[in-house]
Amino acid sequence: CRTMIKQLSTNGYQLSDVFEPDHLAVLTKQIDTFTPDFIQPHPDGRREKLAILDIGDPTNIRPTVTELILQITPNLRYISSIELWRDYPGYTNSDHIDSSEIENIMILYFDTGNNILGTRWFDPDEYSVPYKANSGLMLLNSDKILHGLCGAVSGVEYRKAMYINWKTIRG
Repeated sequence: CRTMIKQLSTNGYQLSDVFEPDHLAVLTKQIDTFTPDFIQPHPDGRREKLAILDIGDPTNIRPTVTELILQITPNLRYISSIELWRDYPGYTNSDHIDSSEIENIMILYFDTGNNILGTRWFDPDEYSVPYKANSGLMLLNSDKILHGLCGAVSGVEYRKAMYINWKTIRG
């Protein structure tokens, strides 16, 4: 599998064909079966997370995401987090700018559903990537760029995603 990276804006990239089929199946199973280490309540839904970087990276995801990051940001300093997410119906993530601790993000999807489950950003025009299995986005400077979930989670049992953030060596 050769990941396709398409630049959509100055800071935003669409990813497709990220994982080999066997690796995708293992990761999808892990998303479907993990015991969350954090549950983020929400008035209408919830997000369950598992920080896989903190438990020894059992799916060996670090080499794959490191290779993707280095293609876009060769000045990688370190990966801050790798998390699995399950977002349940009703969950929203309004447009926001990340804190300064989060510099760049990658969100990868493990299921396919309606496009309101994708992510959008403003750079300065509006861009988005659809919620499609084995695809996602990279957003550089997410601590400066407005971005968020396109709508409220609906039409799926839960939205399946992996979240990665990393720091670069800034000049």
